[in-house]
Amino acid sequence: MVSRKWDAPGDSWVVAGSYTQFSQRVFWPRLETIVWLDLPLYQLVGRMLRRSWKRWRTHELLWGTNYEKFWPQLMVWRKEDSLLWWIVTQYQPKRQKMLAYQTDPQWNHIRFIRLCSSAEVQEFTHLLMQHESAQLAETTR
Repeated sequence: MVSRKWDAPGDSWVVAGSYTQFSQRVFWPRLETIVWLDLPLYQLVGRMLRRSWKRWRTHELLWGTNYEKFWPQLMVWRKEDSLLWWIVTQYQPKRQKMLAYQTDPQWNHIRFIRLCSSAEVQEFTHLLMQHESAQLAETTR
């Protein structure tokens, strides 16, 4: 998923990390910074379970005519339906790849910011908001 920062001129983009094979080829050569949310596995699983349970209970429309199916996501023996299986099996390989990218000379132009806890994510978000406010104040003077 790619979104454009609409309210400011320039070449500012946000690219979701789930599409690494595509984004490495297309975006990484031009990237300045990658913010990596390297949260603990238990936290990812807990968030997925809470989010899926809520979406299933409230019958939230996801897209088109698709609604959350909670129970199949827990059926790890049905890999094609189980988000739990995907998270657990992909966590370490994706983590190892991200660690390797940080030391790969091909990507030495990229600043990697690794956030390993919810507290670090919150602090980083707070600092970004402060920086954005300061920049806004500068432009309105």
